[in-house]
Amino acid sequence: MTAEKQQVNVEAQRTTGIGRAWRVGPRVLVMAEDPDLGDWLLEEFQNSGCAVALATRGRDGLGLLRTGLVDLVVSEMALPDLPGMDLLQEVRSMKKVPKVILTTAHPSEFLASRAIASGASAVLYKPFGMDQLLAAVAQALGN
Repeated sequence: MTAEKQQVNVEAQRTTGIGRAWRVGPRVLVMAEDPDLGDWLLEEFQNSGCAVALATRGRDGLGLLRTGLVDLVVSEMALPDLPGMDLLQEVRSMKKVPKVILTTAHPSEFLASRAIASGASAVLYKPFGMDQLLAAVAQALGN
């Protein structure tokens, strides 16, 4: 088995909700290269009643997005294989367009305004708290 297939299998084991009956609540895809951030968001979204999946690479996340089962994406802006602006372009071309919240460790008003103009619901600067993220989620989903 190739290293890439092994990584996908590991990620499939860390995923909750994909391929199963979704719980009531938003269906969230977390795209995070940082394993600590990904695990934290996965746990917090599960505890908040969301069905959630985790992708550590952008291309894997796009595969999950193409299923049309995702309501919201929370992604690091600087994934090495899929920068945030490229993610927004991919999302806009989909039949069912999920909401997107981007996170970044490099605050930039220019980049944030460009991301919002390109379809992001919010851009959060690290470090951020779960309360701040959940407020952005509620606003993005109209709750």
